[in-house]
Amino acid sequence: TDALDTLDALEPTGELVLAVGVLADGTVITPGIYQTPYFMTIPAGGTITLDAQGQDAEFVFNISGYLGVGASAHVVVVNATDNVQVIWNLDGYAAIGALSSLPGMILTRTFVTFGAGGT
Repeated sequence: TDALDTLDALEPTGELVLAVGVLADGTVITPGIYQTPYFMTIPAGGTITLDAQGQDAEFVFNISGYLGVGASAHVVVVNATDNVQVIWNLDGYAAIGALSSLPGMILTRTFVTFGAGGT
């Protein structure tokens, strides 16, 4: 829990304002520390792009609730160096759908589930 608490204490550089907790298909996110109240979901078949802008970038997502990634949804990192870091810091759980992909490391206080073929 020390790592989770340290990440929670980071000063956010932005807040992801989500319509009913859903990160819209086609969203592009730049490097930063993001605070998301309640939960975050990525719709089935959707693609979210993390644009590292050619930097040794860090993407930190502090999510107060859970993370739900729909079936065949993908989060991709573009314009990245070898030193890009993606951290999903959850107070709740993560449910990664079948055939979906999510880069980085998931830290959670509860559990992570993966559907068939999810990475």
